[in-house]
Amino acid sequence: MLTRQELDALLLADDPAAAVRGALDDGRLDALIPEIRREMDVPQRTRYHHLSVLDHSLATMAAMPPRLDERLAALFHDIGKRATTTIKARTGEEQYIGHARAGADMTRRILTRIGYEPELVDRVVRWVARHMDLHMAAKDGHSERAQRKLLGRIGPDLEVLKRLQLADIDAMAPAIAAEKRREATGYHRLLER
Repeated sequence: MLTRQELDALLLADDPAAAVRGALDDGRLDALIPEIRREMDVPQRTRYHHLSVLDHSLATMAAMPPRLDERLAALFHDIGKRATTTIKARTGEEQYIGHARAGADMTRRILTRIGYEPELVDRVVRWVARHMDLHMAAKDGHSERAQRKLLGRIGPDLEVLKRLQLADIDAMAPAIAAEKRREATGYHRLLER
């Protein structure tokens, strides 16, 4: 079984996706965080994704800077998807309404159980809970009032959430990622004004 310090080393490795995947493949991670395999090793059946929740999350994590809290948030940002999966009647496509909140609750339990400091746990949980805010705002939050409301809600987390959003987008299906990246960076520029 991995220790917390060994987990930290995996997350801060030059290739954290390969490091975490290796610890899953040999079973070392299962005792420490069984939720990764149970909740994340599932497909995503949407036009936005071509990877499983786990592979998407590993790719997102690998695109984040080597900061423990940011990589933890990226690793767990979609852990709530399995618990919130429903099927759209019209298209048969999966949807994950409420996955950010569900994932934040799971993340709090996991990180607290592992023994991370409360301040780090609070930060990571907040980022997981808010990781969809910029995605949703980029689609329809262009009024000045909507921007002010968003900035008031996410405040000092803006820069981390921008990095997390772009890493999340880069791990999406290639046909969607380019369009979503343009949408996101355009919205980021609006927020900077």
